[in-house]
Amino acid sequence: SNGFSNRVRSISYPTKNFAIAQFDNFNLAKTTDGGNSWSVNKFTNMTAPSSIFGWQGLISMVDEKYGYLSTAYTGPDRIFKTENGGNSWKDLICNFPTDWVNCSIKNMICLSKNKIVCIAISNKLLKYGVVSSIDGGLNWTLNSDSLFDSTITLQEFSFIDEQNGFLVGYKSDSIKKTKFPLLYKTKDGGINWEEVKRDKRLLLLRGGISRISFKDTLNGIISGTGEILNTTDGGHTWNSEYSTLNDGGDSYFVSRIKGNLGIAIATDVTTLYYQPRITEVKAEKKKEELILYPNPTSTSVKVRLQPGEEELTIRDV
Repeated sequence: SNGFSNRVRSISYPTKNFAIAQFDNFNLAKTTDGGNSWSVNKFTNMTAPSSIFGWQGLISMVDEKYGYLSTAYTGPDRIFKTENGGNSWKDLICNFPTDWVNCSIKNMICLSKNKIVCIAISNKLLKYGVVSSIDGGLNWTLNSDSLFDSTITLQEFSFIDEQNGFLVGYKSDSIKKTKFPLLYKTKDGGINWEEVKRDKRLLLLRGGISRISFKDTLNGIISGTGEILNTTDGGHTWNSEYSTLNDGGDSYFVSRIKGNLGIAIATDVTTLYYQPRITEVKAEKKKEELILYPNPTSTSVKVRLQPGEEELTIRDV
């Protein structure tokens, strides 16, 4: 009904009513009323190719104003930034680390106005890595590079907040012709990563992990070739949620919708709405303490509460 005739390459929905989608033909579609109506604008920073094959696009918005867009066609990936909800975009001159100049961007997430984390491919080293920027995409650092050798393919992020997130991929064995699923986590916004101890049930994902969605630091779902798994302990153990009847296998896109309700879409456009069969565990946040000494003190202290942290106790001792 909105005249969309091309494939959606990427979509970002930072708030309930706001979303931006990126299409094959370099068009951007935006909604501000939860999808009831859409406005379509041509992304004029790059010339649309005569053929859509080989073109890729990623978009990530942190809110209704700030976000980033990555495009690639017949050349190195380029990153653009918007500060007005996608109405205009600035072409960034990105200072990537040595050996990662002109890298390809496979996955991108905007964690704050100036903080971006990307899965990148070094076209010089022919390997995957994680790069991040804290100054709005101008300067980039390579993170936990020793974890990822040339046999590892990184797929997708799932961040719970600005600090805590997960990363999935797989390790290829060219002799056995197998792909071993891999799961990593970060507690500092993607700067440092550590591998989560592998559960043998992950081997059910015959083609490795392709999609991931975590609700909090404990509860998440992942999918691969023909299988959806669920965890309630931060990825240390997994239980099977759904298995396809198609021996050829389908790769599911998985995402949380609200609460325990999730959605999974297969490559053949089969759609599943489901609630996990495994009872979820509530992730308890550790209480933080701040002690000022001497008391009284001339020191000025600002305390910022994160969403969901409604309790602040002050004791005069």
